[in-house]
Amino acid sequence: MRLKATASLCVSTLFLAGCAMTTPPPTYKYVANSADPTISFESDFVLQTHFFVNTRAAEDNRCADFDRAGYLLKKDSIFIYDKANHQLALKAPADVPVAVRGYHHFSDGTFTSHCGPLTTIFTPEKSKKYAVKMNVGEKVCFMSVNEVEGAGAPRPVKTAALQKCQ
Repeated sequence: MRLKATASLCVSTLFLAGCAMTTPPPTYKYVANSADPTISFESDFVLQTHFFVNTRAAEDNRCADFDRAGYLLKKDSIFIYDKANHQLALKAPADVPVAVRGYHHFSDGTFTSHCGPLTTIFTPEKSKKYAVKMNVGEKVCFMSVNEVEGAGAPRPVKTAALQKCQ
């Protein structure tokens, strides 16, 4: 009887491990210069928040044009193969509309958390720094974009909602 319980536990462990997947690597590629704006990403969610970027959204809002920027994972979880990732930032072209999409989803059978995908578009300016954040409010999640200066308070950036990509 004890052998069956151990074998069952091993099979269950293998099943969970076999089903877990890692996040694909980033696909966003941009050869930046020192004057290009920096966009960092933040999230109120502890477990995985994924971000995507589209620098061609103003021309044609196609889903295929969104490149994977990466993910944030504030702590390790036995249910996620990805390693903790506390920081995510990239350079983007200046004075070009940039669409940013954020998505959070986690479910381990006892706890489920979901937000998005949320998409917003803004135009980053030369040599400035921006923070894109997935926020959790009272039973609602939303995305915010702020310009970040040295020790000064973050300033909200004018953004526009982007219609669902095609």
